[in-house]
Amino acid sequence: MRQIKLFLLKYAAYFLRLTTFKYNAKNYSDFFISNYPKSEIENPLQAKKIVYCFWTGDNQIPENRQRSLNKLKNSLGVELCLVKKNDLDKYILKEHPLHPAYDFLSLNHRSDYLRCYFMHFWGGGYVDIKENLHSWENVFDKLNGTNKKWLAGYPEIAPSVVPILKGKIGKDIKKNYFKLIGNGCFIVKPQTPFTNEWYIQVNKLLDDNYEALKNNPMNERGSKVGYPLKWAEVQAEIFHPLVLKYCDKVMYDKSLLLSFKNYK
Repeated sequence: MRQIKLFLLKYAAYFLRLTTFKYNAKNYSDFFISNYPKSEIENPLQAKKIVYCFWTGDNQIPENRQRSLNKLKNSLGVELCLVKKNDLDKYILKEHPLHPAYDFLSLNHRSDYLRCYFMHFWGGGYVDIKENLHSWENVFDKLNGTNKKWLAGYPEIAPSVVPILKGKIGKDIKKNYFKLIGNGCFIVKPQTPFTNEWYIQVNKLLDDNYEALKNNPMNERGSKVGYPLKWAEVQAEIFHPLVLKYCDKVMYDKSLLLSFKNYK
């Protein structure tokens, strides 16, 4: 009975994904995604065949994470670039420096900020340091083979994994979870309206919280009392609503799904 139920849930999600979600800015007048009209570009840039991951602190990479890195290097099918703290100067543009709040962020929020920065200005792939299950090369080729899609990712599996937001946007991202992609990895074409709105909103969030972050920076253990940002505030609470807004530009591919076992 349990297998039958799982089977039905799986295919229900598949058919739901084929349904059309029509974005209407009037429905989200109280939320940031309505700040800019939904835009089109005819010839987006290609996603370079390189996948970035980040290690933003001074601490050593644990054995399990190192094992995942080795698996990623050997089986992604494209170049993997691990960006560490001392490597950032190679990638940060002079005309677009790191936000001044960056050094006050927790390690996970630094990674959230950097994946946005890199995907907007450089494009390519991002991956958490977890083991991949398949090669990504074919997904890069499929995404770059069409101008109609701007990003690719694994489809979210349940409404329980999306962020809790107030108002209609909170209801709609849960109702349409099957239109979202996971935060753990994705492939993105740079400098599209999607990445531009993502980058603007992340920077606005840090602008609004700069003084609070300066006065209550997170320590590397992630345990600072008074730290003003919630766990999902820099990534999922911005990324998922934008994915829903631009879901017609998303390519869904389960071969990007990661293993979430034994990575800590």
